[in-house]
Amino acid sequence: MTEECWDVDLLVGREPSTAVRVTPEELAEWASGAGVRGGILGSLRAVHFDAASGNDEARRVAEELQRRIPGIVPAVTLETRDWLGTRAILRQTPPGSVVRLAPEHQDCQPTHPGFRAIITECVEREMVILCEGDLRRWGPALAGRGAAVVFLDAHFYHLGDLVALFSEEPGFHTSTRLLNGPDSLEIVRDELGVERLVFGSRAGLHEGASALARLRTSTLCPADRAAVAAGNLRRLLGLDQEADLS
Repeated sequence: MTEECWDVDLLVGREPSTAVRVTPEELAEWASGAGVRGGILGSLRAVHFDAASGNDEARRVAEELQRRIPGIVPAVTLETRDWLGTRAILRQTPPGSVVRLAPEHQDCQPTHPGFRAIITECVEREMVILCEGDLRRWGPALAGRGAAVVFLDAHFYHLGDLVALFSEEPGFHTSTRLLNGPDSLEIVRDELGVERLVFGSRAGLHEGASALARLRTSTLCPADRAAVAAGNLRRLLGLDQEADLS
């Protein structure tokens, strides 16, 4: 595959359950080898420890990496257990920004009033939402809002639920990371349209090469493969497809 890649699921920092640490140098190496020229960077510290300092880390690392990943964008990870604190952060964040939600890691339930309030605020501010966790659990909580969402952990075992959910939600998208079953990408293309697929690797915590290989070996036509690899994420970010980011 010769197309450039934009990766929706880049993370930096330490994962506490495994003590695996993803360094900026490792991300830059991944970018060089995979042809990644842009993407969305989140902080593991923001998910697992402290959102404020973790988001500072994501911004700092994104600036450091822009020479090698010129289109990298830091995500604002939200503390889903704290509606009041999160509300203040959201109102200081420009409309249209990218936010990352990890409610399963933060012991937040889809029925919690604070979680519903966070989604409402994100939608009103036209933010792009990256959501970790089981889409069967979190998808219904995000539905019916007109939200622009990328589900980062959508699994090929759950393709039926994905199709049923997405068919009523034009703003729902899925990362390709776990759609590694036979014809998974092709099924999403045929049922929903190729524009719903966004390349993601979670390189460093996940075997990023496998996500790249699945896209490379798919039967998607070159134009569709290019859309999945980069074009769909760039559209979500509101970037001109013809912009020169070199």
